[in-house]
Amino acid sequence: MQLQSFIYVIIGAFIVYRIVLRVRRSIGWQTLNLRRMRIFTVIFSIIGLIFLFEGAFHMISLISDAMGILVGVILLGRIMYRFYEIYTVDKVSGM
Repeated sequence: MQLQSFIYVIIGAFIVYRIVLRVRRSIGWQTLNLRRMRIFTVIFSIIGLIFLFEGAFHMISLISDAMGILVGVILLGRIMYRFYEIYTVDKVSGM
């Protein structure tokens, strides 16, 4: 085995090892860090607004963005209504 191939094998094994460790740590209950969640929400919202602004220069992109936002709002409303139904039925019926 040549030295270059041996280096590739070592690097590949290290990458697989790190992926396995990361997956093992990620499975299970995670603590909810409210500050981190807010920071990532702000960062991804800014990135999304940048993409939305860049897409506004092309009409087809603007239409597809508007349709995507509309579908997202409908799905979010449906999920929120579903939770509302579940929790109000339990309180009213006494289950």
